[in-house]
Amino acid sequence: MGWEDDMKDISFDNQVVADTRPLSDLRVVSFTLGAAGPMVANCLGFFGADVFHVESRIRPDGHRGGHNSENWNKSPTFVKLHRNQKSITLNLSDPEGVRIAKELVNISDVVVENFRLGVLAKWGLDYSNLRLIRPDLVMISLRGFGSTGPYDKYATWGPNLGALLGMTHLWNYKDANTPTAEARSQHPDFMSGVCGAFAVMSALIHRARTGEGQWIDAAQIEAGAVPLGPLYMDYLVNKRDHQPSGNNSHSAVIQGVYQCEGKDQWCTISIETEEQWRDFCFVLEKHEWLAREDLNTYEGRIVNKEEIDACISEWTEVRSKYKVMETLQASGILAAAVQDVEDLLKKDVQLRDRGFFVELDEPELGVIQTEGFPTRLSETPGEYQTPAPLIGQHNFQTLKDVLGFREEEILRLEQYGALY
Repeated sequence: MGWEDDMKDISFDNQVVADTRPLSDLRVVSFTLGAAGPMVANCLGFFGADVFHVESRIRPDGHRGGHNSENWNKSPTFVKLHRNQKSITLNLSDPEGVRIAKELVNISDVVVENFRLGVLAKWGLDYSNLRLIRPDLVMISLRGFGSTGPYDKYATWGPNLGALLGMTHLWNYKDANTPTAEARSQHPDFMSGVCGAFAVMSALIHRARTGEGQWIDAAQIEAGAVPLGPLYMDYLVNKRDHQPSGNNSHSAVIQGVYQCEGKDQWCTISIETEEQWRDFCFVLEKHEWLAREDLNTYEGRIVNKEEIDACISEWTEVRSKYKVMETLQASGILAAAVQDVEDLLKKDVQLRDRGFFVELDEPELGVIQTEGFPTRLSETPGEYQTPAPLIGQHNFQTLKDVLGFREEEILRLEQYGALY
């Protein structure tokens, strides 16, 4: 009996009882904005951590909608990144706001922050100060370039890091009018967020064994650079400097994106082996290609790529992108329909069959469909407990029930402007 048989008896039911969530005893304070820091807190919150997102109306997160208060509670990016979290607004430029923040840290296990270097230090909320309050604190700082080096104080955001990494250069087409092709998906932010959550868990395991907390210095540019490792090696070993190649591949015999039936409908096709090439010729009923000496080698197909691409396009243009994908996949050939957001939500049978999309009732957006978490733990799968918080929604609850403030004291702090 193999692992496939074992898997048949495992249920991946997303409905779990709250006390089974693996991080339900963990309390996290999140001094974050943008995407990298919130992504760490998002991952921890999904598995049960009690996350307090500290923000301010004085300088609201750009993903909240900046100073456009009408969007504060319905910005799609903010809503995505801050589910399973509580919002507490603190004026950290005021000593009272800093005092409340420190009291919250004192009863917490983890602090996540991705402010510009030096910002938290001026409020006394950097690691060197917070460890005096909570010696076993685990704190992670995420910055574009990390917290050391000549660029440590530079301001960054995901798209410009992709350009600096060379990632957007490599995504581009040869002879394009602009030097980069930005996907606008902020890869370094999300990659460093997931890596950061892993680092936090590693530090918590260390704390459980030794009682020691620690500070984690995370650089978004380093997390984003990791997938490019083979290209660095190719340059060092073979002196090969990779340039933009569009949809072409250095390893595939034939690779491209081909027009299918309908307006702006496409399918990707990639042929990597001789066996796949033979099967492809049979699917397209191009048996004569197998008899041609000039198409018997990788180099020969590259020389004749324009002819081959034209024939492939003739075949794909009269078929739907899903039919092309299914036909080729049935013959062991790599192919995938190019999907837009509407396709993913309405037509992707794989994601829907696995229950990837879930419904949430957001306070100001109403009932929406959104993505679930991309990993399934058989015993503790995690889930969305709460929608993203309204700005300052949990001020009173946090101060009264968590920190033990009297109601009259909370009212005084509100009037004074510390909770803003």
